[in-house]
Amino acid sequence: DEVRHLTSGDWEVTELLAYDENNQIIYFLSTEDAAEQRHVYSVSTLGLFPRRCLTCGLKEGCLFFAADINPDAQHAVLHCKGPGVPAVLLLSLDDVDSYFILENNLPLRSALEAKKRIQTEIRTISNDDFELPLKLIYPPDFTESFLYGLLLVVIGSPGGQAVTEEFGLDWASVLAGSDQVVVARLDGRGSGSRGQRVAQQVHRRLGSVDADDQIAALEYLSKLPFIDRTRVGVFGEDYGGFLALTMLKSTVELIGCAAAQAPVTDWSMYASAFSERYLGSPSTEENSYQASRVLSDMKGLQGGTLFLASGTSECKRPLPALGRAHQTLDQDRSQLHHADLPGRGTLPVHAQPHPADSILN
Repeated sequence: DEVRHLTSGDWEVTELLAYDENNQIIYFLSTEDAAEQRHVYSVSTLGLFPRRCLTCGLKEGCLFFAADINPDAQHAVLHCKGPGVPAVLLLSLDDVDSYFILENNLPLRSALEAKKRIQTEIRTISNDDFELPLKLIYPPDFTESFLYGLLLVVIGSPGGQAVTEEFGLDWASVLAGSDQVVVARLDGRGSGSRGQRVAQQVHRRLGSVDADDQIAALEYLSKLPFIDRTRVGVFGEDYGGFLALTMLKSTVELIGCAAAQAPVTDWSMYASAFSERYLGSPSTEENSYQASRVLSDMKGLQGGTLFLASGTSECKRPLPALGRAHQTLDQDRSQLHHADLPGRGTLPVHAQPHPADSILN
């Protein structure tokens, strides 16, 4: 039998939902409409494989979906996750032009209507011939005539995605809403849901092109008329903490404060299941490991503030690795703060106020 591709393009199928054996139709979630969105599609396995988007334009404020399809492929429960208030819909796959609302989150909608809300915007920046999505979260009364502090949040790991159309009320929302800070997130090279060309850019070179993209985002943002260049900070956790520290090698003049929570500082001392997937074996790829260490050519903030947080029971990032980083950074003129949380492994959510306070103050 001949194997044929049912779909193609620079987008990704993120989840297979169901196969209708009677009509020979496959249902799936994909990023075909936009990498920041998720829509339900159907594709026939017959003929020319006609494909159809079942949720595009279905409901205002719904651009990011998850879905469950019943075994006989007659109905789908759609979980609208944003950018509007989340809702749950019931869709008949025989009549996809209408739907029934199972849950509209009316209490949340009513509560939000009585409050000033943050604003979000997704922009696109270019770096090395790559178009990269940049999400900005603005304070409720945002105006370009006012100067705001900037916090670039570097999150996730290779294959992850930080810029989506999902609704959220998280730590970044609190910072923007309460502290008059513009919060930014970028999906650089190595991020997921944007095709193999983007995802494979970090192979054998963690902390290189992905850090360059974050630096490009900082440079772009610092030139905006409403950003106060004297109040620019970076926060990262886990792999994001690794990138935040890596960025200090070349962005001394841009960053006034940086916070790294449980960062990776030496890949040869990290969980081998992850590090060897991207860098290979330390015995044969020593140069790749050396180039990815945050200690080499570390310049620090030259008078700025750096906050390091780690757990003493962390198994993937042993304390000796962070200890070396601490000794190296302590030799320059940075104001270094280091917090060890006794008995903690990977840091819990409630540990986030520590780097937040350091950044804001």
